[in-house]
Amino acid sequence: MDRKIAERGRFPSINILRSVSRTMPNCNSEFENKIVKKARQLLATYEDMADMIKIGAYRKGSAPTIDEAIKYYNQIEQFLMQDSNEFVNLETGYKELSKILGIN
Repeated sequence: MDRKIAERGRFPSINILRSVSRTMPNCNSEFENKIVKKARQLLATYEDMADMIKIGAYRKGSAPTIDEAIKYYNQIEQFLMQDSNEFVNLETGYKELSKILGIN
């Protein structure tokens, strides 16, 4: 659990970028791994540039990868939020995330 994430109001407050599973890639299909990889790349890009974005030092159009990360960041964060009594099975979660990211 990550206190900074909890302070932002996202629960469970798991830091997706620091959470590493050696077995997950072997448990997922290639398509599921593609979805996870894309989401992690977008989050990492945003987090790397977060300070610049927040203070307005980043200008849209300067870097397509950063523009893409900005576009998807809030949607991914919203996807990661879960009420304590909410349950989503793995298949549904992957479908929802692939829809958010536009991965078919």
